[in-house]
Order: sequence, then C-alpha cells, then structure tokens
Amino acid sequence: MLIVAAVFLVAADNVPTKVNVPVYSPYLINDIPNQSWASNTNLTGAFNLNDYFESPSGKNLTYTYTLPENITVSISPGGNVSFYPDFGYNGTSIIRFNASDGNLSGESNLVYLKVEVDTESPKWSNLSYNPTKVYQNTYVNFNATWTDNLQLSKSIFSIYQGGKWKNYSKSFSGVLNFSSERIEISASGGSTVSWYFCGYDTSNNVNCTTTKNFTVLNQQTSSPPGKTTPLPSLTSQNPFYARPSQQTPQTKSFDVSENYFKISLKQGSSKTRVLKISNTGSSSISFNLSVSSLGNFTKFSTKNFSLAPGDSKTITIDFNAGKYASPGEYFGAITISSSSSNPTMEVPVIIDVNPYFLDFEISVTIPKSYKNVNPGKEISANISITNLKDTPNYQVKLYYAVKDFLGNIYNYSSSNLTLSRRLNIAESLKIPLDATLGNYLFYARVSLENASAIDSDTFQVGTAFNFDAIFKYGSIISAIFALTVLSMTLFFKYRREHEKKKLLNLYLMVSSLQKLIEKGNTESALNLFIRIKSAYGEKVSESAFENKEKLKEEINALSEKLQKQVEKESSSKKNNAEDSEEKGSQDSKEEKSSEEKEGDSEDGSEKEKSSEENEEKEEKKSPKKKQNFPYKKEKSKKSSKNKKSSRKKKNVSGLKSKKLKRGKKK
Repeated sequence: MLIVAAVFLVAADNVPTKVNVPVYSPYLINDIPNQSWASNTNLTGAFNLNDYFESPSGKNLTYTYTLPENITVSISPGGNVSFYPDFGYNGTSIIRFNASDGNLSGESNLVYLKVEVDTESPKWSNLSYNPTKVYQNTYVNFNATWTDNLQLSKSIFSIYQGGKWKNYSKSFSGVLNFSSERIEISASGGSTVSWYFCGYDTSNNVNCTTTKNFTVLNQQTSSPPGKTTPLPSLTSQNPFYARPSQQTPQTKSFDVSENYFKISLKQGSSKTRVLKISNTGSSSISFNLSVSSLGNFTKFSTKNFSLAPGDSKTITIDFNAGKYASPGEYFGAITISSSSSNPTMEVPVIIDVNPYFLDFEISVTIPKSYKNVNPGKEISANISITNLKDTPNYQVKLYYAVKDFLGNIYNYSSSNLTLSRRLNIAESLKIPLDATLGNYLFYARVSLENASAIDSDTFQVGTAFNFDAIFKYGSIISAIFALTVLSMTLFFKYRREHEKKKLLNLYLMVSSLQKLIEKGNTESALNLFIRIKSAYGEKVSESAFENKEKLKEEINALSEKLQKQVEKESSSKKNNAEDSEEKGSQDSKEEKSSEEKEGDSEDGSEKEKSSEENEEKEEKKSPKKKQNFPYKKEKSKKSSKNKKSSRKKKNVSGLKSKKLKRGKKK
C-alpha cells in the first residue's frame, strides 16, 4: 500500500497545473475634453492620448480613430494629436479614439471638434513687475496672465529705456497662459522706463495691456535712521536687524532669537528655519505673526499664540520658491505684533532665488577680516563662478553691489569675463563715509543674455553686535554710574569758569547716556557714548564693538582718565595753598622790616600781624572741616588772602601819609 501511494504522489507531481489569470483591455482614465478653435487655423498638439489611456498589460499602446468630417487628424508615435480643418470650414465634427495593446483594445468618449469664426480678442490680468526698487543693471521680471475663448497664439513684450522701443516675442497656446519676460535695465538713475504686453490668438485677434512706467533709482549715498525708503509695511527705522517698529523708545517685553533671515533657493525648492520668541516681561503677552512682501515664499507653523512671563515658543518657518517663481533677490520682513502695551518687532528677510536649470553657478564669500568694516573703507569678497555646461569660453557679465536689507544699493560695479570651467576672483567696493551702522549684503550676479545666477553674503558696518542686548548687563550701567560720579566730582574741583562749563556738559551727557540706556534707546546711547569719548580726544576702538566686556573696558578707561584729572587737580591745589602761605609769610616780613625803618608805623603793624597770627591759629584748629569741604577751604584761603592784601594797602597808605606830614614839618 505504501509503495502504491508513493507512486501515485510522484505521478501527481508530473501533472501540469493550469492557472487562469484574468486579462484586462486598455481603458480610459479620464474623458478627453472637447476641442474648439478658429476657422482657417490648425490645432496642433491639442493633447496626448497617453495621458488618457492606461495599459494593464504594460504593453505599449497604438491608437486609431473614427474619421471626422472636413478635419484631418494626425497622431504622432508619442501619442500627440493634431487637427487640420479644411480651408473655409466652419462647423462641428465628432471623433472617437481607440487604444490597443496588440491583443485587446479600449475606446474613448465621443470628442466634439468645433471650428468657428473667432472675433474675440484675448483678455489680460495680473500685470506686475518685480523687484519694485529698480537700479541700473537690475534684472526685472515682467508678468501678465492671458485668457482666450478659443486658442492663444503668442505674446509680445515691449519696453522703452531711452532711444527706441524694443520688442520680445514668445509663442504660447491654450485658453489660459502666462507672459513672462526678464530684462536687464540699462537706463541710468533718474530715467523713466515704459513697458507693456500684447496678446494674440490664432485668429490674429490682439489685445494690449496698459502702458506702465517706473523710475530707475539713483545709487544711495547714506541711510540715516528715519530717512531710508522702506518697503510698504516696514518702518523707517534702521533697516539692518530685528528692531521695534515704533518711533518712540520703549522697553521691550520680549526677545527674538534671530536678527534676520538670509535664504538661498532654487525654483521648486524649499528650506526650513526656526524663530524663538521669549517673554522677558512680567505679564502674559499675545502674539501675531505676519510677513510683508514675501507672502508667496513663507509659511508659519503657527501665527497666533500667547506666552506667560519667562516662557518661550519656537516657530517653524518654511521658505518656498515655486516652480515658476521669478529668479531674483527678494526683500521683506516678518512682523511680530504683540498686545498694545508692548512694541512690534520686525525681522528682515532676504531670499535669493535661482533658476532650476543653471548654465553656471556663483558663490560669494566675505573673508573673516572683512566681516566688520568701517564707513569709508572697502569691503572685499571672494567670488567663485562655475561653468555647468560642456561649452567652454562663455563671455559672461559679472555685476556686484553693496545693498542694505531693504534692497537699497550703495555702490556697484561690473566687468565682462571669459568663463572656461571655473573662475575665482576677489572684488572690492567702497562703503560710503556716512553709511549707517548695521548689516549689509555683498551681492553678485553672473549673466549671459537672459540667463543668470545670483548669490550674496552678509557683513556689518561699524558694529559687530546688537547693542540692545549688550546694554542690558548691570556691569555696563555700573561703569556709567561711576563715570557720572567722577564727572560731577571733577566739576566741583575746577575753579575756572570755562572748565566748569565743559565738565558740567560732560556730567549732563553721561546722565543722558544712563537715561537712554534705561529707556532702551540703545542706538542713541551708542552715538552719545562716542561723542563723550570724542570730547576727550579719543575714539571708540573697534575691539569695543566685539562684546560687552570690551565696551565696559572703554567706559572704565574713561573713568580712570577722569579720576587722574581729579587727583591731579587736588595735588595742584595743595601746592598752590602751600605757595600762598609762604608768600603770605614773606609779605609779612617785608611789612615788618618796612615798619621798623619808618618807626612811626611799628605799633600798628605789630597789631595787624598779631591779628593775622590769631586767624591762622584758628584755621589750624579745624582740620576736619578743611578735609571734608575742599571748596570751603579754597574760599577761606581766598578770604584770608584778601584780608592780607587789604592790610598791606592800609599800611602802605599809612606810611605815605606820615611821610607827607614829616615833609610839611621840615
């Protein structure tokens, strides 16, 4: 039995097994849309059949169709469909498409093909240009949206920069499309540039936008706080780092972790950054976040929240450049609004957008030694340009400029270069002598016709840190308080009137400095401190701008200088007092000798001398009084000296009168 069972199992293994696998025919994913176009025109590349049919077998599909009346149909090997109506034909035909994988096939929906006379012109909307701040050599993106009842054909962009109008033509199709042109502005500062678009359909109907104008800006020479031209929602305060947006000084009740954001993106890419907000006040604060001029580029993890005293919150910010975002440099700000009793803060944002497909790349790096420069000095940057194509020896244009965080340009230059594979160069620009302290950009762009790539790096003019933070420390306040006391002490020590005025002015300035710091008006406090140093023939050293300890050393050094003046003045007054006493004693001896010679005046002189000695003894009995009130001692000495002088005059006049009497008697 076991042998028979084994033979049966072996035989069963050799029996072929048949599995029925279901086979599906090609099928339609979505209905093919009806088509309409103008008579006496062709509709080429209307759609691709591969976008509407699916092949379950994975095999390539071939297509056939039913013949429509008065219209010739063409299907390319790749599935693109074009229609060619007979000349003069107007009407509607019907067509159905068939897809086959070689074994099975599937049909489409009925597609209506309408050919008609077109008399309606295209319509435009969303006319714009950016950036809105335009300087000579700036690349500007011009845009418009077009719609048509049947079929768009082309657009023409026209621009006037002086001389004559220039036209740029591009083809487009469909019932909805966009016109976009990127032009380098060659007009000089102060010139007016005019521009407009025209859109055409396949029946040659045309419509043009209104003519727009803008003025090319002149290069900035300085940017004092309150005079910088801001973006629409930015304040006119110093446009270089996170700042309160109100004009009047106000103590901040919250802090932000970032002074600014600088982001580099390619079309279709994104980057994420975080912003930490801390409540440093004594009460709860409600916050609201918004962004100006960069609405399409930013997305917040949350916009509205509240913080208790001492609490913090980290906000995630996504910076996105859309697939069709215009390349260029964009400027804006994140606005942090709080409850009414607290100030509003703005954090500047700079976004560099490069094309997705680049012919070349550019990189800007500022050496560490140039990260902080003084007004009137040069800023230098290392610029690296890489050729990403196989074509060697490109003739490219390099443009570079110094900008602030609002996009204002302070200096620029350009040069023509031959780019083989890679090019490394160093370029420099001079900072205006009256440039405002703060953060700036060294911006560079390499271009070939309308293709370009950009990059930038940040640097600082004058100061390397945020004085809002540095003046919070009690050690700085203590040093300034000591400086105030010393200046007042020195004021009382001085005798000369013009020196008193100078020291009184110093005391008032130091007192104002302390009040400005307490109110949080740190920029004015910094400028006043520099004025105080300048009054004594000194400059604030660059190292003092690096950290709070260096700044405290500067203040203490000034205090020590004033202390030395106090000690010097005290020593000088002591020597003057000793000289005065010696002179008084000598005068007394001369008077005595004179009285002895004249005889008649001896008794009076001795009485006068006795009176002087009694006064000097009484003065010596009160040393504590002299020590505690040096200015009273000075007054007492002056009074004693005046008395002695008066006595001398009386004695001399007495001697003269006696001589006259003797002469008369003789």
